[in-house]
Amino acid sequence: MSVSDRSQKLLNETLSYYNKKKYSFCIRSCQDILNYSPIKAELQSIIGLCYLNLNDINKAESYFQKSFELDPYLSHGLLGYAYIDLIKNRMNAALFKYTRLVKLKKEKRRSMRIINLIKKNSKENSFILRKNIHFFIPLRISIALSFRLSFLKNINFFGWLNKKNWKFVKVIFLLLFLFGLSYFLSKKLPYFKNTATDIQLRNDPLANIYLFETNIDSAKLSTKEIADSFEMMKKYIRSKRINEAIVLYNNIIQSDINLLLKEKFNLLYEFVPKPNFATFENTYLIEDQIGNNQFKNTYVKLVGIVSKFKNLNNDQVTFNFTLTEKRDLLHTMEVFLENPQNIYIKNNQQYELLAKYKGFDDRKKKAILNGLIIRESKR
Repeated sequence: MSVSDRSQKLLNETLSYYNKKKYSFCIRSCQDILNYSPIKAELQSIIGLCYLNLNDINKAESYFQKSFELDPYLSHGLLGYAYIDLIKNRMNAALFKYTRLVKLKKEKRRSMRIINLIKKNSKENSFILRKNIHFFIPLRISIALSFRLSFLKNINFFGWLNKKNWKFVKVIFLLLFLFGLSYFLSKKLPYFKNTATDIQLRNDPLANIYLFETNIDSAKLSTKEIADSFEMMKKYIRSKRINEAIVLYNNIIQSDINLLLKEKFNLLYEFVPKPNFATFENTYLIEDQIGNNQFKNTYVKLVGIVSKFKNLNNDQVTFNFTLTEKRDLLHTMEVFLENPQNIYIKNNQQYELLAKYKGFDDRKKKAILNGLIIRESKR
């Protein structure tokens, strides 16, 4: 990416002003080139760092927010924005940004030191006062920032790219592609930046999922209740308490919390494990689950009698399932089962069924289940 000579000169002056602690001059210089510079995110973050050094927190936050919107992976911007989160006691938000820096291997040592401090002082931010500001943000910004933008300035690439050299370029691109593919296959490199990766505990995929949203506008739930629910859902998932995790998720999703918070819970929900037929045990009474929206998508394991069996198509069947112990209409459910595993299902026979509760049909007065596994009962 090329910049004009004037822009390059002002950029060098800008970095020089910052490194000499002439922060007011640095802000003015940044603003001179901000409108026509291709590195707006970097300049916004530098202005934010200057305002931090001048102790103007609100102005600094507005510039870091603009920088974060343009480039959420810029190290200087993340450091400054995270420091403001600490000042305003937004610990989860700060942890998210420092963790991202560790993941990106930018300012890794500084970020790890701060993460350890946050964990030791999770309930208050007074430790910030015991540290110099440059423990959290850079004292100097490297002049190398400008070189990565200007080294292509004098290269006439398309003039060099004639028919003869094009063959050479194709070979280079092919080799790079093969090298990248082999590296990806050997290391199983994750190709999504926002996946639930593990930094602290490699066997725990939930370790890097944080509830960093702090603008909680719920009228019914407090900030603490939402944060506690988030951690409790993690605990249920880790201990494979499947139904409890789903009920907690349903209660949160049906509440009035904002969409960003719901997306964080949706991410957790993806990690809820599938039940195992042999080891699964019912958590709740079937009477409690029927007709209650908070139990939607929870699992049940039942013993009952099949009736009104019918093939809907090649891949799906439906039948009524009446509980063996309570043979009445209230305990007769309608089951939809896909891919019935080559088992020949007969009417008036007793089976064991693992299914997912989908809701209650008021017209038919029946619970609707999505069958997962059905086996002949040995009871």
